[in-house]
Amino acid sequence: MRIVLRPRAVDETGFTVRREGGSDGEFYRVTGERPERWVRQTDFSNDEAVGYLADRLARLGVEEELYKSGAVAGSTVVIGDRRDAVVFDWEPTLQAGAELLGRRGTDLRLDQSSRPTRAEKREELADLKAARRKTQGELDAERSSGHWATAPRDADARDADADADADAGDRDPRDGDQA
Repeated sequence: MRIVLRPRAVDETGFTVRREGGSDGEFYRVTGERPERWVRQTDFSNDEAVGYLADRLARLGVEEELYKSGAVAGSTVVIGDRRDAVVFDWEPTLQAGAELLGRRGTDLRLDQSSRPTRAEKREELADLKAARRKTQGELDAERSSGHWATAPRDADARDADADADADAGDRDPRDGDQA
């Protein structure tokens, strides 16, 4: 007697999805060694365990096959052939954006460094200094062309300002503008 070992095909998924009808209506049956084993190993009272099972089934391609078989959100899905098969209403995972979430227990937003590097900080500082020099140059050009003038700030002008401030403090605001 000769023993022949035949390895599985590389593209074999290890499960099948069949559309079936029963007394309760139409449902989709998933059979296969891995999905059935995973269902037996899952503690359905633990939400994280159920989420982990959903992730594993999605990675295996069960959701894609359910779509191809015509399943829609809310369709009844049965995993397994025996009496202890698991029955649930299928809620597909989000295709737009869910793939950005990453593995369970990770947050890709925390993995991305948004802090600027030293070179970026230096470049930003150089840009600010260049903008400040440009603005100062424009102001100097306006001043020299006579658009606006600055009063000279000598000691006499400061003393006159101080006397005016002191006089303003002596006046009673209820008297009005009597100077």
